[in-house]
Amino acid sequence: MKRVFIAVPFVLLILLAGCSGSKSPTGQVVGGPSCTDSDDGVLVRTHGKVSGVLESGEAYEKEDFCLNDIVVEYYCEDNKPVNRNHRCSSDCKEGACVNPLAGE
Repeated sequence: MKRVFIAVPFVLLILLAGCSGSKSPTGQVVGGPSCTDSDDGVLVRTHGKVSGVLESGEAYEKEDFCLNDIVVEYYCEDNKPVNRNHRCSSDCKEGACVNPLAGE
């Protein structure tokens, strides 16, 4: 009978030790890729940014920016960040075209 009293706590200790090996949270988002565009598409006269999570689980944020008179416009396509270069008719400041011609 004494052996049973010693064996039960020993078995419980082994079971509890096996449960403590659970994984810690990684901080990465579970699920598929996501993408949100603050200016809702290709709007070269509006400075915006895209943010979300890549297929790898890595979070990202990318802002529209200027290269001389060219705006690099980020937008979402199939829940992924993509960009397009657009030459402004006048000038580019702070990630947006200023004084564009009609149709820009």
